[in-house]
Amino acid sequence: MAQALDRPRCTATITDDDTVQVSIDGVVTSLGSMDGAIAYLAETARTLGRPVKVVAVDPSSENDLETYLVVGPDGDISTDETATRPFRAGRRSGPAVSLQELVPAALGPEPVLTEPESSPFEEVDPLPSTIVDETSENASQPRSLQATPMPSSMPAPPPSDTTVMGIDSAPSFIATESSLAEAPASHGWRGMLNRMGLHLTPGPAEVAEREDLAAVSRHWAGSRTVAVVNQKGGANKTPTVALLAAQFARHGGAGVLAWDNNEAMGSLGWRTEGAGHDATALDLLTHADHFLTAEARAAELAAFVHHQAQDAYDVLRSDESPSNTHEITGAEVDVLHQVAEKYYRLVIMDSGNSTRGENWAHMIAHTDQIVVATTTESDKAQGGVNALKALHAGGAHAADLARNAVVVISELLPSHSTKAHAIAQEYAPFVREVAIVPFDPHLVQGRIHHRQLRPATRRAWLRAAALVSQSF
Repeated sequence: MAQALDRPRCTATITDDDTVQVSIDGVVTSLGSMDGAIAYLAETARTLGRPVKVVAVDPSSENDLETYLVVGPDGDISTDETATRPFRAGRRSGPAVSLQELVPAALGPEPVLTEPESSPFEEVDPLPSTIVDETSENASQPRSLQATPMPSSMPAPPPSDTTVMGIDSAPSFIATESSLAEAPASHGWRGMLNRMGLHLTPGPAEVAEREDLAAVSRHWAGSRTVAVVNQKGGANKTPTVALLAAQFARHGGAGVLAWDNNEAMGSLGWRTEGAGHDATALDLLTHADHFLTAEARAAELAAFVHHQAQDAYDVLRSDESPSNTHEITGAEVDVLHQVAEKYYRLVIMDSGNSTRGENWAHMIAHTDQIVVATTTESDKAQGGVNALKALHAGGAHAADLARNAVVVISELLPSHSTKAHAIAQEYAPFVREVAIVPFDPHLVQGRIHHRQLRPATRRAWLRAAALVSQSF
């Protein structure tokens, strides 16, 4: 086969929507899939009559950003063993990724065994045999069947009464739990090459994602309550509640409730799907005594909560009637929470904007984890700080929640990445963790569905949920 040359310069970059941008000497073509990109590059190789070198770029990978490949005219793919990773400011430099580095050691060549130069044992005859040795003087005579002691490379064991060990040290023959890094890569170029028959290990970004998935999928003993707070309206509390609930329910299974604990009218019901009825928290209150009895059944709750078919969690709406003047009291929050923690393993509460109401104080009393939601607007960021100050002034339990809080910053505009990181640095000394979610047009208005988010947004929400779960 003809040798691959450095020209034309070919790159293939995976985009956020899983399409691939192929650049050949600066001419960019968008392909719908990685398979399509390989076919396009193979066509280029056929036109040239030789393989082409390709730099495969996966922006989602934090470390192994580039993989160096050779694509042949027949579509065969191999790694480019001659490539070197160029130095770029702000990025680690290192050798090109090769198959030898990526394929687990178990698949490599077996070690070659060599004979020792000398042996501490005297030479002895091999196993007895009646085969005639035609090269010896007594070729016509069969060899004697005299038994010959076998040498041993191990010293004789001590008397048996000293070799019996405690049974607690006995080995286990049951396979231990495998590492998250052992399963073959399924994302990016590594995943594509694996689907073509290779067995490449995942890169650091994919291993980190697997760790977050494991954290969010985990079940714990007892129910947990998360409160999402900010003193300002429009701070992204409602989308934060919905998307955290979606992460835990999609990956960890059912038993997740998103509860709109607004003292009057909230917006969680507007941003999520209905279940064919108009029931709210006030309706559930009138039947709370029944649901706290042994005779009550979980399936009966379907008449009061709104199941999200795509994202697998339930919504308890706040009252949405403009003519209703009732405000949820602290005692009513206590009763509703008794019902919620009986039937759900995780309750995520959307709070109102006031930190002075009874519903706020009683919500905090039941809370295990605080999430401060904010956007990149300065007044929303300040509203989050004010909520933390209110918690510090609310007693020992509330102050502990504030110190252990997770802040989730949602970028208001595509250009707000720098602003988001600046806000994160300001929050970081006062809370446990800070997560940043990139701008996503799907979250601007309308119903919230996890699957409609961009891949980078879904990954950011998974990370945020994993950070929240660390305290469970």
